[in-house]
Amino acid sequence: MITQKIIAMLTLAALAIAGQLSAAEGAAEKPNVMFIFADDQTYESIGAYGQLNIKTPNLDRLVNRGVSFTHTYNMGAWGGAVCVASRAMLNSGRFVNRAEQGVKQYPHWSEIMNDAGYTTYMTGKWHVPGKPRFNVVKDVRGGMPNQADERYRRTFKPELYESEWLPWDERHGGFWTGGTHWTQVVADDTLEFFDKVKNDDKPFFMHLAFNAPHDPRQAPKEYVDMYPLDSIKIPKNYMPEYPYAAEICGKKLRDEILAPYPRTEYAVKRNRQEYYASITYMDHHIGRMLDALEASGKADNTYIIFTADHGLAAGHHGLMGKQSMYEHSMRPPFIVVGPGIKPNSKIDTPIYLQDAMATAIEIAGAEKPAHVEFKSLMPLIKGEKRVQYDRIYGKYTNTQRMILKDDWKLIFYPNAAKKMRLFNIENDPAEMNDLIDNPEYATKIKELKREFVELQKEMGDPLDVDKPGKLVTWESQYKGYADYLTSHWAVNKGHKNVATKSTRPRLDASVSASANTEGKHSPKTLVDGNYGTKYYHGNVTFPASFVFSLKDSPMAATTYTIVSANDMPERDPKSWELLGSNDGKKWTSLDKRTDEKFSSRHQARDFQVATSQSFSKYKLLVTESVNKSTGLQFAEIHLGTK
Repeated sequence: MITQKIIAMLTLAALAIAGQLSAAEGAAEKPNVMFIFADDQTYESIGAYGQLNIKTPNLDRLVNRGVSFTHTYNMGAWGGAVCVASRAMLNSGRFVNRAEQGVKQYPHWSEIMNDAGYTTYMTGKWHVPGKPRFNVVKDVRGGMPNQADERYRRTFKPELYESEWLPWDERHGGFWTGGTHWTQVVADDTLEFFDKVKNDDKPFFMHLAFNAPHDPRQAPKEYVDMYPLDSIKIPKNYMPEYPYAAEICGKKLRDEILAPYPRTEYAVKRNRQEYYASITYMDHHIGRMLDALEASGKADNTYIIFTADHGLAAGHHGLMGKQSMYEHSMRPPFIVVGPGIKPNSKIDTPIYLQDAMATAIEIAGAEKPAHVEFKSLMPLIKGEKRVQYDRIYGKYTNTQRMILKDDWKLIFYPNAAKKMRLFNIENDPAEMNDLIDNPEYATKIKELKREFVELQKEMGDPLDVDKPGKLVTWESQYKGYADYLTSHWAVNKGHKNVATKSTRPRLDASVSASANTEGKHSPKTLVDGNYGTKYYHGNVTFPASFVFSLKDSPMAATTYTIVSANDMPERDPKSWELLGSNDGKKWTSLDKRTDEKFSSRHQARDFQVATSQSFSKYKLLVTESVNKSTGLQFAEIHLGTK
């Protein structure tokens, strides 16, 4: 009897061990997923596709090894920042009108992969509300870095090119901030990760997000020199100014001040030169990442997905940004490489780029959660003939809508006098021939409009396209952005932070702040003579008091200067009072301001002081920021005697 019990116990133990081994083997057999994510890269900007004379040998490697989805779309955005909305959809799996809440409410893509047994890793641009939810996170950056205003104040006069702004000049900060270009950092981090996991059997999910080729589109000079201006062709749909720019996105939107109006051919060529250089430089580092994957011995069991968060106009239709319903702005490239995928193949079925999430979940052998609305591409990749989506939806704030069905695209402009556009993208891929006024297509227009109303219900979109919508503004573009984390990144990497120095003498004073005013960034930065640093508090109590105690003798300030910070205009001081004192108890009002506005980042605004009396202490009492709920920030304060 005892012997039988022992045998039974040993048998159960053996079965348990076998089960554990089987599970371990199953985990080891799971394919890895390497997701490479560009920013602002339009579908035409890969050399292998032959649409542009652009050098992308490593992206061409992916094209030749895998499948290209030729009609990939981003749904658009609820606010000015298309990047934010795209990433919220990608990580939550929710369609655009539900993604802003969904990314806060549901498990992220990385968490689903982690539950499926994957080590999750992330480096690069995040730009999603909340912190990244990965096992390992390196060098997280937000949407836009600190950078010189000169990039957005260029005249694009050929004779001034060398003196205005240069993409390889590290003194401008931007993607050079920290001493190493951010494109290189993503690659460096990737190589470091492969070195650590080369002997690890656990599958990995990598989220590798470049800021490139997003503006300010910086690259080493050798890459810019690859594209002489005379080699760059103007887009066939070029125009000096899009006639409805003000109605669809606002001419002062940051993306649209990348070149002055009217857009000259020279300005377009310079923008595209820098765009191409940034892509080729990124491509070089993607090559390093692909080589490292192969050297790790894990390439044969790894799926690579390459795409971008959306496209970019860069001179098409007189536009510079991605805030439009045209193909150049809505369509990024999308490539999948991996086991069993037919090399150098193409699929022209319309998809959404956010299908990458559901695709990776299926690759992982996990069940797609009920909240994920996007669909896996694996059936299409395996050769199944099907329609992924019978209609493609697009939106931008309340100023644009779109439906695409069977090569027919109907665009709605609620704010414009001419409220609709109609294009056949098969016959007219550059979207130059608007058919909306052609009576031959009246039935098609009615059909598409009826379908769009149905699609709106599906998408949870209440907009009446026949009524004007609220125009997006410069300020609203930044609403909801996460803090850019550039200073955090620079400190943690131990690099030198390149910033814009003040041309005015540094105020030699100590600074103290009122209770609940000491924020994430110290008030001491207000007198360090450096525009690249800033004071910031996200939950400041107003009025916010800053006392500047002069270290030398009292001075009679006749002017003072406040400098705006690098980002988020809604945090700028709006109303304040300047006071002077010699004992810190009795204060004299020197100047009072209400409803002031800073029109640009790192803008230095001068204000007059009403008295010539000398004081040893000065107090800036800020009573209101542009949007109190977002906090308060500014870069610098000066006192002057002229």
